Amino acid sequence: MTTKNLRRGEPYFGYMAVIMILIVLVGFGSTLLQSLAAQSSPSWIIQVHGIIFLGWFIFYFVQSRIISSKNIGVHRRLGKLSLALVVLMVVFGFLVTAGAYKNPQWHISGLSSASSSIFPASDMVFFLIAYVLGFGFRSNAKIHKRFMLLAGLLIMDPAVARFVTVAIDAPALFILVIEISLYASLLLYDWRRLGRIHWASFVGLGLYAIMTTIRMTQSGEQWWLKTASFLFS
Repeated sequence: MTTKNLRRGEPYFGYMAVIMILIVLVGFGSTLLQSLAAQSSPSWIIQVHGIIFLGWFIFYFVQSRIISSKNIGVHRRLGKLSLALVVLMVVFGFLVTAGAYKNPQWHISGLSSASSSIFPASDMVFFLIAYVLGFGFRSNAKIHKRFMLLAGLLIMDPAVARFVTVAIDAPALFILVIEISLYASLLLYDWRRLGRIHWASFVGLGLYAIMTTIRMTQSGEQWWLKTASFLFS
C-alpha cells in the first residue's frame, strides 16, 4: 500500500473485526460447550481447524490496528504471512469437509452429507476469490481493506449459523438477517464516508449473493454430488 492511501486508519474495519471475532467465539463456543455436555469432543483436526480460522479474524483485527497506528512497514511484512495462513485454512478446511462428507450423520439444513458439503466448499472458494482480489489490490487501500473484510464475511456462515441456532436458539431465518446486516453495514459505511457505494463492496455483496444462490439451488444437483464425491471420497 502507498503511504498516501494509508495516511490514516478507519475505525469501522477494526470494529467489524471485533464483531466477527465475537460471533465466532460465541457461536463455536456454544457448540463446544454443547459437545462437552454430551461427553464428546471434536477431533484434533477440527480443533486445529477452528484455531486457524479464528486466527484469520484475529490477524485481520491486528492488521487493522497496525494501520490505525500508521505502522505501514509492519503491516506490509505481516501481510505476507497471510499467504501461509490462507494455505493452512484451505488445507484444514478441506480435511474437515472431507471428514464430514464421510459422516452420514452430518448434515446442514436437513441435507445429506454430500449435499451439505457444498456449504464449507463454497465458503473456501469465495473466501479465496475475495482474498486474491484483496491481495492483488494491496497497493490501493480502499479496495484492499474492503476485500479483506469481505474475505472474512464470506466465511462467517458457520459461525453465524451456530450463533443463531445454538447460542441464542433463534429461527434459522436469523442467519440470513445477521449476514445481510453485516454486508449492509459496509454499504452504509461507504455511503456515509464516500457519498457512494464503493465498487469493491458491490462485488462482495455479489459474491455473497452468488454463493447463497448456489447453496440453495445446486446442493442436490448431480454435478455437485459428483464433484463432492471426487473431492472428498
